[in-house]
Amino acid sequence: YTVKVTDYSTMYAWKVVPYNNVGDAADCPVWVFTTQDDMSVSDFPWSEGFESGTFAPLGWLAQGGQYTRWYASDYYPFDGKFSAMAYSNETEVEAVLTTPDITINQEGMQLSFWWGNERPVSLTKDNEAVHQNHSTADDGIDAVMMDIEVDGDWQQLKLISDNSEGVDEDGEPLRYWVYETVYLTPY
Repeated sequence: YTVKVTDYSTMYAWKVVPYNNVGDAADCPVWVFTTQDDMSVSDFPWSEGFESGTFAPLGWLAQGGQYTRWYASDYYPFDGKFSAMAYSNETEVEAVLTTPDITINQEGMQLSFWWGNERPVSLTKDNEAVHQNHSTADDGIDAVMMDIEVDGDWQQLKLISDNSEGVDEDGEPLRYWVYETVYLTPY
């Protein structure tokens, strides 16, 4: 039996009653579980730093392919103890990290975060936030699409892709942590 939809913060009870040609079993235990609280975000400012080390945080949804996964990485995070990181040993795979529902209830709201398109150890910290995302279309490398669901339809907010600027002495791209801000007022 599959429960299709449950309510938040609700206790449900269930039991299994085995039977055979003699009849139903007696005194079967009743099991209970309580669903999680509604993790929707409506109090601001709101921040998620992934500092618990448990991934994904309650209310978040992390999805990946067979060999792709999201996790809390303590390997050179931008700030604090952990950062969210997707890892895959496949190419052209999708890894999706979804926040809890966010209620946009006032003008001037924005979503801001640091991101990097490389292993954290290979990213240079940019505390002054001078390095910017220059992508305007999929430029042939890893692409991160930031989408928003509005009235049941997904819309692209931002394309985040190449975070390199210049090259090092070996001709390799210099990659930075980039500070991204998305304004939510239109939504």
